[in-house]
Amino acid sequence: MAALAVRKTTWQAQSVRDRQILRYLASDILELGQPATFETSAAVIWFIFDDWRFDLVGVSWFGALVANIGDVPPGYVVPLDGDGNVDMATLRQDAKTFLSARRVWPVTILHDDANPWQTVLDAQGTPAAVQMASGVPDSWTAVETV
Repeated sequence: MAALAVRKTTWQAQSVRDRQILRYLASDILELGQPATFETSAAVIWFIFDDWRFDLVGVSWFGALVANIGDVPPGYVVPLDGDGNVDMATLRQDAKTFLSARRVWPVTILHDDANPWQTVLDAQGTPAAVQMASGVPDSWTAVETV
């Protein structure tokens, strides 16, 4: 099962608006749920999302979004519908328009290594604080959260 890892400090360092964009679009693109929390031997905390439904196309959209979130125009506001809820159709279209020239399609990437997930993220320019593999590294331990 594919596992997407996001370093906790990287998530916390995002602006409220950027966290909102990432949360809504990541949930829409990859259907992310609640993450599990893991810790490395160096005491670095990571949020882990794992799901058998992840695919390379969704990972490429997510990777491009993470790599380019800092370039979203400062005046951009997450669109709301008439009831005050996030207008996902508009947000999705805004993201596709914004990322259309920035995203590398998975079919154009050579997958000659053992980890096509990370290869696709790397092709998008995704920072090292976002990683993906076929599972959680054996040296990481689950952290209980209350």
